[in-house]
Amino acid sequence: MQGQKFNYKGQEWIVREVLEASDSFRSQLGWTHIAGVMRPKGTKVYYANLLVTDGEIAQSLVVL
Repeated sequence: MQGQKFNYKGQEWIVREVLEASDSFRSQLGWTHIAGVMRPKGTKVYYANLLVTDGEIAQSLVVL
C-alpha cells in the first residue's frame, strides 16, 4: 500500500507509511488503517484514516 495514490477533497495524496488500526478504532470508527501521507511534491507529512477494501483505498479522511 505504500506509494499508493488517492484523492481527498480534490487533492492527490501519496501513502508514505501505513499501520493497521487497532480493533477498537476499527469497530468504533470504521477505519481499517492509519497512514502518514504527503502531497506529490510536498515535504510535510499529514495523517489519514483509511478504509481499505481488497487492497484499495475505498474511503479516506486526511487530518490537516
